[in-house]
Parts: sequence; C-alpha cells; structure tokens
Amino acid sequence: MTFQEPPENFKPRFEITGCLVECEGDILVLKRLETKSHGGKWGMPAGKIDAGETPEQAITRELKEETGLTTDYGSLVLVKKLYMRIPEYDLVYYLYRLPLADKPTVQINPKEHRAFQWLAPQALLKLDFMHDFDECLRVAYGIAI
Repeated sequence: MTFQEPPENFKPRFEITGCLVECEGDILVLKRLETKSHGGKWGMPAGKIDAGETPEQAITRELKEETGLTTDYGSLVLVKKLYMRIPEYDLVYYLYRLPLADKPTVQINPKEHRAFQWLAPQALLKLDFMHDFDECLRVAYGIAI
C-alpha cells in the first residue's frame, strides 16, 4: 500500500528513489530480468538510496546505471515523497519526473533489465507492473486506477 503521509507504526527499512522519464506524452518503462526481484515485471528506473547519497544523487546514478541517461539535478522534478508498506517491510519512496524534449537513446543494463518501451500513461496500466507502480502513476498524473 502507498500512503502520502507515514501510516501508524511506519518503520522504513530503506529509502528508494524512482523516476518517470517523459517524452512526447510517453513514459519510459523497463522490464526486469526474471532472475531479479520483481522479475518479469515492468517499472520505472529506480533503486535504493546508498549511504551518504541524497535522493537526487541516487536517481541520477540509477538513471545512468539502468538506462545510460545522464541528467543534472535541475531537470528532475520531485513529484512526492511517498510511504510504502509492502508485506515484508516499509520503505520511503521519492518519486521524480524527468521531462525530456527529445527521446534519447536508451541503453538498458542487461544485468537488470531485458526490455524497455515508451508508452502513454494509460497504456502502462495494461502491463504486468511492479507493486505500487499504478499508485505512482495516479499520484504523478491523476490517472484513475
């Protein structure tokens, strides 16, 4: 479950950052390798925030590692700090958007993902996506789920 305020007894194990990369009305999504956590599911570039990193530094690093995209902090737009409770643990999730004027060359990391697509927000709802990705779309774009 995703919350906009910390729920009762919220004890986050770690913090994650994710980014909705946007261009021409489409969003970049990545398909995880079957051997990884959330294997075979679609999601956005995302990852854990390492010790000593800010959320902006973490998502900039994750974008480079997962897609080959480079950006500066000024291009990132913080959508919302979210609080997620999944069966195994709680986590804090920093949701960003990265609007781009032109679709860049995407080079997925073959150690983490096996495919990518650019899709309109409503079309994303037809995919088998990672937990709470639908809630991130609702928060960022107001999509009715």
